[in-house]
Amino acid sequence: MTFGIPREAIPITDDGQPIVEGPLGPLEKTAKRLEQEKVPPPKELLVFIPGPFDVLLGRQKLCQDHIGNLRYRHLILSYQADYEVASKHQKTAIAERIVEEVHRNGGHFLTDYYADYIEVSDIVARKKVAHAFRSQRKIQNRKKGRQNKETTISSALVPKQGSKPHVDVDASSKASASKGHSDGLTTRPGGKRDFTECL
Repeated sequence: MTFGIPREAIPITDDGQPIVEGPLGPLEKTAKRLEQEKVPPPKELLVFIPGPFDVLLGRQKLCQDHIGNLRYRHLILSYQADYEVASKHQKTAIAERIVEEVHRNGGHFLTDYYADYIEVSDIVARKKVAHAFRSQRKIQNRKKGRQNKETTISSALVPKQGSKPHVDVDASSKASASKGHSDGLTTRPGGKRDFTECL
């Protein structure tokens, strides 16, 4: 009995077994992806209450302010210079070292699961560490860009040492100067006046 659904559309045999041939369903796709990534599927669902050494994965304010994440960011900053000059394989080794160090201190990499937290695999944790390095690089580049911009603006406003500032006077001041008014300005060739001798 198919309840009006064509027999070919139902992915089961007559005896109720699933048909494995044909396009992969979502479960098969997930199993295939996990196999390709060599990620062992979780054997049991562990729920953790985050401790002071745990790293919470996520973008929420709770994750950013958690004491374990603050320690984790400090750890990332301490390895940042080495990570930037490392080769691809060395970067992977640095990320694995950080994951091991978090575990050695009694911490876990946790992600939220509804109202609880579960531990992620070491492979996912290593990917998150690599992402943290890239994010930190972006933050540092933004800060450098701001500093360069401020330096450029301030250097344009401050005269070079030993040079006298030159200020052109507008047309109304030129007219008053041509009438013989003395306002402490000197007239240069071409009718332009400056403040160089007033300083």
